[in-house]
Amino acid sequence: MGDVPIIILSGNNEEESKVYGIQQFADDYITKPFNIKEVVARIQRVLSRIPDYSYAQGRVVEVDAHLSIDFANKRIILDGNETTLTPTETNLLHILYRQKGHIVSPDTLIARVWPGGEVYEETLRVHMHRLRKKLQLASYLQTERGIGYSFIIPDDYAAQNDQISEDDGS
Repeated sequence: MGDVPIIILSGNNEEESKVYGIQQFADDYITKPFNIKEVVARIQRVLSRIPDYSYAQGRVVEVDAHLSIDFANKRIILDGNETTLTPTETNLLHILYRQKGHIVSPDTLIARVWPGGEVYEETLRVHMHRLRKKLQLASYLQTERGIGYSFIIPDDYAAQNDQISEDDGS
């Protein structure tokens, strides 16, 4: 259905309609008559669960000399070659890119990409595998086994490793 949250406002108060509406289309379902404060609270709750899509209004993000990300059009440009991303891959990449250099736990990624959904870590692994394959350079996406995932710009990654080596005296 896209990135737009949907709240059904209806005079139909039947349980079957509410359940069907939420299962198939909507993030919430409100029946008439309603209290305006309740509607505002439900809208705020739905909006708090969706990722920040402000990135979609910006231009192409140049990560380094090899990689640019066009979040608005769900694509990456790697060494001049364009590759289309799925909405899920775009969301994952956006979350990781905004937290670049930091590890993001699988639970956090699942909660942000599939809010309210019953998604297992294996699903996340499959999407991460596909995203890594599209990026071709696995060094952009790091997996910290048992901890989470991070987005690393390769030059930064090398600099971090050099700094760690200097810090531990190796």
